[in-house]
Amino acid sequence: MKHQLFRITLIMSVLVSGLKAQPLSVKLPLNLLAQPGSQVSIPVTVMQFDSVCNISLVFSYDTTVLAYSGFTMSPAYPGGMYFGNQSFNQFRFGWFALFPFGLSDGDTLFSVHFNYLGGNTQLNWSTLPDECLIGDCETGEKPLILVSGAVVSQPATGQISGVLVYDNLLQSPLSGVEIILLDGNGQELGNAVTDNNGQYSFQVTAAGTYQLQVVPTLPWGSVNSTDALRIVQHFAGVSLLQGLALAAADVNANGYVNAGDALSVLKRFTDLISSFPSGDWVFDIPPIQMDNLTILTVNVKALFNGDVDRSYLP
Repeated sequence: MKHQLFRITLIMSVLVSGLKAQPLSVKLPLNLLAQPGSQVSIPVTVMQFDSVCNISLVFSYDTTVLAYSGFTMSPAYPGGMYFGNQSFNQFRFGWFALFPFGLSDGDTLFSVHFNYLGGNTQLNWSTLPDECLIGDCETGEKPLILVSGAVVSQPATGQISGVLVYDNLLQSPLSGVEIILLDGNGQELGNAVTDNNGQYSFQVTAAGTYQLQVVPTLPWGSVNSTDALRIVQHFAGVSLLQGLALAAADVNANGYVNAGDALSVLKRFTDLISSFPSGDWVFDIPPIQMDNLTILTVNVKALFNGDVDRSYLP
């Protein structure tokens, strides 16, 4: 019995010793994307970070790429004495406390902040003895794995994309429609054709104001006496039109919706006229202001002028 208890105790001791021997890891981001002129925060994350009483960490970087602006400790920081500072092309951090400190796996120990000047730089932990070590309050230095990283230039492009739909109850996508991208001065920058789902996309290389122009080719139709009646009902206050349907009701393009628009709808339905002063289409195209290169979703709605009951199904 004594031998069995001794064997169990020995096995438990080996297991506990093995758990304590699991290395603590400290990681820098492998490929942190940044844009010139932006602020970059580099988190230092940890795994197996338990019962820590002292920390010494040093990593190097290219000062022509990153300009140091400060650092912040983890929100879970419990106290003790710490310092962090830039020294030439290195960030150096030291901490100690009389009581052990722990973090959950994947938590951030501290973050170092820089102004990103452009280009790429490696973030390399120091390999000099005693410059990167972490210890506990009892046994001293812990086994440590250091994972270096990098800051790389983000491609200087943004994206304007969305979907073009016909503004009926089904919000039917309009495919095969040309959409032109214009700058703030109305100069054409490119064109795209909507896919089977009505989707389009543009890549842009500068922040600023943009416009979209839709060039549909579908023949005008699905407008009849029902639409003329709805226009008259709106004018009489019986049933008000809203949104894009209200814009589509002003077929005479005079800024008013009244019986004259209803009469024009009937005339075109009976082929007494072949067009409206307002044209065949009306669109709801949101204004586009891109302050930073990012991904913007700009969805566009369309209606035939006169189709105020929104009955057309493409």
